[in-house]
Amino acid sequence: MSVLAGGNLFSLTFGRNLDHNIPHKHSGSPPSPPTHELAQCLQGLDCYVHAIYLTVGATFLSILLCVWAGYKEKQKKSTLHVSRTKLAR
Repeated sequence: MSVLAGGNLFSLTFGRNLDHNIPHKHSGSPPSPPTHELAQCLQGLDCYVHAIYLTVGATFLSILLCVWAGYKEKQKKSTLHVSRTKLAR
């Protein structure tokens, strides 16, 4: 389920960023019904820079969480090993 939530979050972020950066034909008027034209952002990297920052931040956060979980697991195993050694005596 977490993959589903993460995938939706990043899809919505990329979509919102694209919608924000595409040129609108009539600014200030209500949105027109959807057409079958492909939305194109002509600003280059600026179209996706915020979504890319979010992706990089989420990647580093997941790496930090993995390192933290590994550290906690190592502590748990060493504590368990010490308690078993005391029981064996």
